[in-house]
Amino acid sequence: MFVREEALPFAAPPALAAVALGVLGLWWAAAPLAVAALCVCGFFRDPERRPPPDGTLAVSAADGRVVRVAEEGGRLKVSVFMSVFNVPVNRAPFGGRVES
Repeated sequence: MFVREEALPFAAPPALAAVALGVLGLWWAAAPLAVAALCVCGFFRDPERRPPPDGTLAVSAADGRVVRVAEEGGRLKVSVFMSVFNVPVNRAPFGGRVES
């Protein structure tokens, strides 16, 4: 499904307003609202991702560009820059089991 249910409270008002204005023949006012509703739906997308078959590899938890990898406080910190065109969903970077 293209539109996730989380998008509906944000996408429905401009979409409904665009339809109403379009029915009234006010296409010049309906068009920006329709584009806004489509942009909101695009923001809430969650495409399927397929990790590499090698289970020993770690992948980025987020879409975007890795801008920094550094050790801080004995831990590895990976900084990822996300633009407005990236999917704002974080995923588990590698498989595992939480024991405690």
